[in-house]
Amino acid sequence: MAKPTTTPLPDTAYWHHYQGRFSSLLNWQDVDAFWGKIAAMDAEWYVFENGQRVPTKPLGEDALSQVLADAKSLINSRRDMAYSGAIYVDDLEFPRMIKIFDPSNMGSVCSCSPERIMPRYTLSKMPPDALPEPVEPAPKGMLARMFRRANS
Repeated sequence: MAKPTTTPLPDTAYWHHYQGRFSSLLNWQDVDAFWGKIAAMDAEWYVFENGQRVPTKPLGEDALSQVLADAKSLINSRRDMAYSGAIYVDDLEFPRMIKIFDPSNMGSVCSCSPERIMPRYTLSKMPPDALPEPVEPAPKGMLARMFRRANS
């Protein structure tokens, strides 16, 4: 499950690209075509799975096939929806970075929350950089007053 974070993203080429322009694969026909396209690409992919260690090398063909099968199963678990919207690609013709979100934990586009929902899988042709440790949200209300008193 993707964990929300309020931690700022690092100032690196990888995370700048991550925050760039992406297109969503909304309809299921595009999603199905996407799986075939990625499987047929002759490219090495770094796979950054949320909550796991940052990869230091691209996945081999068998490991990548397994990740793609797991991701496909995750996305297909919501085929009951009219559209997908859980896959974002930087370039539909020649992808260099792909974000695959858990369709059951994507947050809300119109959310005012400062928390960022991270993708379940991020596939990229460039080596990813680690995220800093999550920033714990400040206590609110009565808990905050007790915390301030205890630390003064």
